[in-house]
Amino acid sequence: QVEEEEEEEEEEEEKKEEEEEKINDKAAKSLAKFLKSEKKKIDENMYNRNLRQIKKNERMDKKRQKQQMIEEERKKAQELKEEEEETEAHEFRLQELKRYRKLIPKLRLEFSSHKSKLTGEPQWF
Repeated sequence: QVEEEEEEEEEEEEKKEEEEEKINDKAAKSLAKFLKSEKKKIDENMYNRNLRQIKKNERMDKKRQKQQMIEEERKKAQELKEEEEETEAHEFRLQELKRYRKLIPKLRLEFSSHKSKLTGEPQWF
């Protein structure tokens, strides 16, 4: 009878151990499933964060490119303006030279006339 009781106790202990193993296996599977889903969420968040950063970088690149184009256009406009001013100044100087060339014969004549009056010499040209 004592042996039967010991056998029954052993069988009960084995059953308890088997049940505990089943419970532990279920808990381990459940934990693995939970960790897998959490890892998936973290990976999705990292992917989305990286995607947002890439889009932000692209927007910033576009802004930089636009700003650079604006600066280049300003430089070109400034260069054109300076060239235009130089051309206008050159044209003005040319006009002044032409005007002075027209005045030279008149001034020579006046100088000659004035000189002849002062010296009493006749005019030759």
